[in-house]
Amino acid sequence: LTASDDCTVRVWDAAEKARPMLRVLKHHKRPVAAVRVHAGGQLFVTGSWDGVVKLWENVGPDAKVLQTLFTGLPALRDVGLAPTMVQTVACAAVDGRVRLYDMASQQEIVTLNDPVILGYKPNPTQSIAFSPKGDLVASCDVDGGFGVFRACTTGQTLVKVTGHSAAATAVSFAPSGKVLATVSADSEVKFWNSEKPQPTAVHGALCTGVHYAPD
Repeated sequence: LTASDDCTVRVWDAAEKARPMLRVLKHHKRPVAAVRVHAGGQLFVTGSWDGVVKLWENVGPDAKVLQTLFTGLPALRDVGLAPTMVQTVACAAVDGRVRLYDMASQQEIVTLNDPVILGYKPNPTQSIAFSPKGDLVASCDVDGGFGVFRACTTGQTLVKVTGHSAAATAVSFAPSGKVLATVSADSEVKFWNSEKPQPTAVHGALCTGVHYAPD
């Protein structure tokens, strides 16, 4: 699955070399910023620049929209689907806030990095990720900041540090849920355990994405 600024989501067959593209999904009216597949492999979620989130079933040519959420937010930068609660979606918008929504009720659950609670305005968020158990949400921002929040109605902040010297572009939880990786425009890959960064790996060029293998 790929998200595109032509307002489409495209379904591909990685094993097919001659005609790898299986279908073009034209259900968004603005550029699609993100697509995330649920841990179960049968559902996925997309988010677009007009603040619309769509929940889909069937990761393949038979994909169809199950639910549409109109958040009313400015352009979305990333979305995530809770591994244990398929009706709970996380949204990161250009205003820097990370919010949880219930797809069924169409209601916001909580703003995880609420500026009233934090005491400052959050920087624009680049990437978000749920932990494997769905109890935590990690985010990273344009100033190299990195945060971990409880995915609950209180949105408790567990970790908030500046981990990179340039924009942090992506974050990913390890399958254990105990370690995270962040990458950045500073060419570094950093591994985190609680509040302490582990030894740093240098990529050698601007890093834009990171993801752990399932094992």
